[in-house]
Amino acid sequence: MGVQVAAAPQLRASPPAELWDLDALRIPAASFRLFDVLPDGRLLMVQRGEGEDELDRFDVVLNFLDEVRQKVHAARK
Repeated sequence: MGVQVAAAPQLRASPPAELWDLDALRIPAASFRLFDVLPDGRLLMVQRGEGEDELDRFDVVLNFLDEVRQKVHAARK
C-alpha cells in the first residue's frame, strides 16, 4: 500500500492505494522477507516457483548484461 504525502501548507495524506498485487506476483503476503522496495520505488522480489520449498539461499547478479556479454565473448574464442 502507498499514500501520497503533502507537507505544505499542512500535512496531508491521500487514501491508501494498492501498489502491487503480491498474490499475482506469487509472493505470500506473510513472507515480508521475500520482497523489498528500493529507494527509487522499484520492487525487488524473490518469486518462488511452483513446487519449490522454502528458500534457504539465493544469488543476486549485479550488472547481469555485462556478465552475459563476457560469457558470450569467452564462448566465441
